[in-house]
Amino acid sequence: MARGRLIALEGIDGAGTTTQARMLSDWMRAEGLPVQLTCEPSGGPLGQLIRQVLTHRTRVVDRAALALLFAGDRVDHLQSEVEPQLSQGVHVITDRYVYSSLAYQSLDLEPGWVAEINRLAPEPDLTLYLRVDPEVGAARRAGRGSAAEVFETTGEQCRIAATYDAFFGSKPDAGSWRTDPDGSGWIRGGGPSPGLATLGRRPTWAVVDGSHGVEAIHNQLRKLVQKICAPG
Repeated sequence: MARGRLIALEGIDGAGTTTQARMLSDWMRAEGLPVQLTCEPSGGPLGQLIRQVLTHRTRVVDRAALALLFAGDRVDHLQSEVEPQLSQGVHVITDRYVYSSLAYQSLDLEPGWVAEINRLAPEPDLTLYLRVDPEVGAARRAGRGSAAEVFETTGEQCRIAATYDAFFGSKPDAGSWRTDPDGSGWIRGGGPSPGLATLGRRPTWAVVDGSHGVEAIHNQLRKLVQKICAPG
């Protein structure tokens, strides 16, 4: 049995990762591809505690302690849900993964330490960076009408966006999957990300302009996923 593929969606708050992860999993299921949709923080005990912290339902813990909670939740999530699905040939789409920790927790903590506590997290088969300007993300979050979470301040979102750009680039021709110059799809691109090589991470990634309409973004992601998940 062929192993399933792990696909992670990343971006600042308001980038559209949750919407696009759901749309991708719905499309794959309709295409007859085995797929599991999941997210981080997970639905496990540590993930639930993290969500309480992020939404101010419990006291905001020290940022280093929060980073350790994220790393612990990730290990538990991998062992209890993700790896069993992948080993059975099921593709797993996760709304956020290890690069969220590297982008968010590195705001206040030494990036090498954040990378080290997450070293048990294997690379996804594909990381999809939905790139939007912080102003776009802020407008989308305002449209939700919900209270701001811990990292959803203007200053922090700008810094997170800059960190993601340093990791992955800001244009669709920056990834290891790049847009074809003739506009017909995606082709394999260059080498490892310079911004992540020093942290011991070697992603396979694509940068997608997340400022476009929902369907246009979905169509771009679908073309990418077809390349790595098509039967045979």
